[in-house]
Amino acid sequence: MAVLMVDLDDTLVDRSEVIREWAAHTAQRHPEDDGLEDWLVEWDCDGDDIRDRQEFLRGVHTRLGMKESVDELLQGWRHEFGGHHRLDEATGTVLRSTPQLGIPVVIVTNRFTTHQEVKLDAMDARDLVDGWVISEQVGVRKPDRRIFELAAESVGHALNGSWMIGDNLTADIGGATNTGLRSVWVNRNHRSWVGEGEPPPTFQHPAPAIDYAATAMCAAASRPASDGAPREAT
Repeated sequence: MAVLMVDLDDTLVDRSEVIREWAAHTAQRHPEDDGLEDWLVEWDCDGDDIRDRQEFLRGVHTRLGMKESVDELLQGWRHEFGGHHRLDEATGTVLRSTPQLGIPVVIVTNRFTTHQEVKLDAMDARDLVDGWVISEQVGVRKPDRRIFELAAESVGHALNGSWMIGDNLTADIGGATNTGLRSVWVNRNHRSWVGEGEPPPTFQHPAPAIDYAATAMCAAASRPASDGAPREAT
């Protein structure tokens, strides 16, 4: 059987909801600062991108007059923010059921190992999937083909016939296409498709995206070989 690979940030968990929850929690600790929650959410963004964390925390430090240094805040950020990550019930259910179909699920994520491991623990995801590959840990990032190869190797299954589910058009969808994988786009915020050709199957939520890919993989695995062509490796 091939492997179902899935991204973490803004795919399994909606980052905008996480930052809003963190901001609300922080604002509760500083009731004297009216408007802090909205400011934190806005300050988190730098145009269409996420603001550099050191710059972000420097602004928070200045606004709140915090005693801790910016470096100390940065050291604690992975737990302060990562601990707010949660899987919703529907996503947890489909992640739990997919391996029961004989389809191994591997989380493939860029970013720092310690940060992503805190998120995995907060999500209770370690017991729901067959493995995870973190870019810092393996020394290669999406969209490089090698990280997808390592994900398949980590569970002893084939790269051929595998699928990738993600939100990022370059790292996830482009990486899958260039590696010869099928993909599903999780598009939570109604973004416009700017890739080449037609977009892949698209869902606003990860649960139906995972179910769609798993169903297609089961169908491919049960399909008999035709015209003398070998079946996909299992």
